[in-house]
Amino acid sequence: MQINYITRKAYQGENQIQLTRGNHYVTGEWLTFLQAKEAGYKIKKDERGTGLVRIIERIDKKGNTKKAPLYFSVFNISQTDKDMDAYCKELKQRKEEEDARIVQCSKNLTKMYKEGNYNIV
Repeated sequence: MQINYITRKAYQGENQIQLTRGNHYVTGEWLTFLQAKEAGYKIKKDERGTGLVRIIERIDKKGNTKKAPLYFSVFNISQTDKDMDAYCKELKQRKEEEDARIVQCSKNLTKMYKEGNYNIV
C-alpha cells in the first residue's frame, strides 16, 4: 500500500498503480517536494519525482464548477536526506502502536460480546 508520509492517507486508483509499478524503493511512503521541505528534509541531488494526478473542481469565469486534472510529483521518503535508521525505528514504533490498538480493540469486542452489549446492524 502506497501512502503519503505526512498525511498517512493511501493513494487511490491510478495513483496507487503508478506508485506501485516499477517501485524499487524499500518503503511505500511518499511526499511532495513542499511536504519534504516543510518537514525539514531535502530531496537528494538528481532524484526524480513520480508524476501523479488528482481531479479537482474549479470554478470558471461564469461561476460554473468544472472538474480538472491537477498534476503533481511525489518523492519516496528514501529519496530524501532523512536518516533511514531513525526512519526504521519510527516504523517499528508505529507498528507496535498499531498492534497494541488492534489487541485492545479485540479485547473490547470480546468483552462486549460476553456482556451482550452489541447490536448487529
